[in-house]
Amino acid sequence: MTIKEYNLFMKILIYDNNIADLTKFCELLESLPIELFIDKVTHYDDGLKLYNKYQYDFVFIDFKDENGEKLLNEILGINQTQQIITISDTDICSEEKGCDFCITKYNKKRITKPINGKDLIDIFVKKSPCPLYCDDKLLLQLSKLSKTLPSVKFDKETYRFFKNKEMTDYRTTQDMITLTYTLNEKKIPYVLLEDGIQIIKDQAI
Repeated sequence: MTIKEYNLFMKILIYDNNIADLTKFCELLESLPIELFIDKVTHYDDGLKLYNKYQYDFVFIDFKDENGEKLLNEILGINQTQQIITISDTDICSEEKGCDFCITKYNKKRITKPINGKDLIDIFVKKSPCPLYCDDKLLLQLSKLSKTLPSVKFDKETYRFFKNKEMTDYRTTQDMITLTYTLNEKKIPYVLLEDGIQIIKDQAI
């Protein structure tokens, strides 16, 4: 079943105090083949006011400042079953408290920047839980790294990076150099293949 066959209509509230990031995120949402009604705010008070007035299918909260955490707690105080997606630049939260904490206490999932359309489709349609990325910290690192390399594809099942044949050889070469440099820097073991890189999961720290 394709995403168009779901005929989804959703009402969404987004809080992000960075106007540029908020605009970019809204453009990404609007590019999806889903009918969305979006309320966007950059201030805590505005977010709380809208939440008290309307019902939302999903609430996205940028979690990098105190107001984001405050808004999350206020919303959960009003409705403990509200589906909340926190947006973060890092994976520190999952490393400190784990996915069980997010799901049990907050009924929320998490996505890390840079955000892409697949992340949102997983949330809206596949309803993939946060543990898909966070239970395995190595998998989280590799998934996040792959988002920064447009000419490289990452297979989460095999832990293998593949060259994107649709990209130019020059771009692919540059991204592969960046990838190997990053893997060496993070001390993640790998083997070079003809068409990509295989991560040696069993030897990873």
